[in-house]
Amino acid sequence: MADLASKLPLKRLESPIQKFTKVAVPTDLQRLQQHQHNIEKFQRLQQWDRLHQEHVNASDVTWCNYRREMRKWMPRR
Repeated sequence: MADLASKLPLKRLESPIQKFTKVAVPTDLQRLQQHQHNIEKFQRLQQWDRLHQEHVNASDVTWCNYRREMRKWMPRR
């Protein structure tokens, strides 16, 4: 990881990081808010299977999407 940072100039990383924070982060925050709403609803209705699935879906947003987005926005070597 340190080798990559030393090879790529910081200016080259600035634009992809800005795009990521302006596009991907707000989109995923909206998705997470919807998941939170669903989690609260399923908890209130005691729908445990759907609650569990919603937790899984929310974790997918936070983990898988960010990995995929970071790969998309990072410049190619």
